[in-house]
Amino acid sequence: NIETWRTTNGGTSWTRIVLGQVFTGVNFETSSTTALGSDSAGTLVALYSGATSQGGNGHIWSRRSTDGGVTWAPAVELGNGTSNASFPALAGGAAGQFRIHHGDDRTGAWNTFYRSSTDGGQTWSAEADISDADTGASYKTAAGFASEYGDYGAIDITNTGKAVAVWGEGVSFSTGPGGIWFNRLL
Repeated sequence: NIETWRTTNGGTSWTRIVLGQVFTGVNFETSSTTALGSDSAGTLVALYSGATSQGGNGHIWSRRSTDGGVTWAPAVELGNGTSNASFPALAGGAAGQFRIHHGDDRTGAWNTFYRSSTDGGQTWSAEADISDADTGASYKTAAGFASEYGDYGAIDITNTGKAVAVWGEGVSFSTGPGGIWFNRLL
C-alpha cells in the first residue's frame, strides 16, 4: 500500500490513510517510490510509483488534498502507462505551484521527464524530456541513458518560480559508475 499518516494533535495519535495499492515491478527501477509536497496554500500532492500487478511495468500517479490530507482526489496517471516509470520527485512552491520529474524507459533507454502544475495539482503540463543531452558520458545517447543510477532524484523551485532538477543515471545500477545530472528549467 501507498500510505500517508496524519496527526492533528502534535503526534500523540495518528490516522492512517491509504492512497493506493501497488506491486513490485519488473526490476529495481520499477519498485514503489513516493514523494509528498505542499504549496504555500497548504494543498498537498502525493506522487508515487509502482506496478498495477506483480512484475508489471511501473506507473506514476499523483493525488491531491486541499483539506490537510483528510480526503484525497482520485489518482491521476502521469506516465505514459505502457513503459516502466519510476523515481518520482516533487516540489511545492507558491500557491498552486508544483513541479515533478520521474524516470521512464519508453524509448528503450531511460529518460527523465518533467511536468508542472499551476492549479495545485489538478492538471499538469505536457511532459518534457529534461535528460535529452546526448553528450557528457559514454552511456548517454539521443534515445536516453542506460540505467537509472540509484534513487537520487530531487527537484526544487527557486524564489523566482524556476525549477531545478537532479537525478542519477549510469551504465547500470549494479556495475556503475553513475553520475548525478541536473537541469535548470524555465
